[in-house]
Amino acid sequence: MRARPGRALRLLGLIAVLTLGGGVGCASSDPVLQVDDPTAFEPGVAFSIRPFTAEAAKQKILAGEARYDSSLIALGLQVSQRIRRELEASLQQAEVVPADAKVDSGLVIEGEVLEVDEGNRVLRQFLGFGAGETILHVTGRVTRATDGKVVASFDIRRVGQFGLFGGRARELIQADIRGHGRDIAYWLARLSSESSP
Repeated sequence: MRARPGRALRLLGLIAVLTLGGGVGCASSDPVLQVDDPTAFEPGVAFSIRPFTAEAAKQKILAGEARYDSSLIALGLQVSQRIRRELEASLQQAEVVPADAKVDSGLVIEGEVLEVDEGNRVLRQFLGFGAGETILHVTGRVTRATDGKVVASFDIRRVGQFGLFGGRARELIQADIRGHGRDIAYWLARLSSESSP
């Protein structure tokens, strides 16, 4: 018995939707997480997070090496707010503070968006295998508020590789922000819990 063309096309379409994914796919390179002073992460330590800057990302966009059509200031603030949310979910005290705010106690998280790129949706949809991927690369450090000593640092690069019909760049970058926040908060919360007696 021969399959009718209509049924075969529907089946092929279903396979394509499932293969291309109805969600968003992101991958992270191995994050570089370095601890210089584990004793700074005492239980109950409060984290003050400054909005991430994006000067390096801005220079890449101006040079035509990357494309991003939204506000870099808003992006830096979103990264900071996501870290705060994830730290609070891990039962850590955290707040986002203005860039120039004086912090008297606890630990301060500062960072920079080194690269953000919306990639190319058409290449993501039709070529795949990393073509047209979105990129969000952040780096940062954790300092002790009392003396400014660097107690830890991190460097994380994430790429959005696929989504339904190539995935919208904004959704892929938002997924990258969530991933960065989870990675950084989990690492800091773990350091804090390992310091407990």
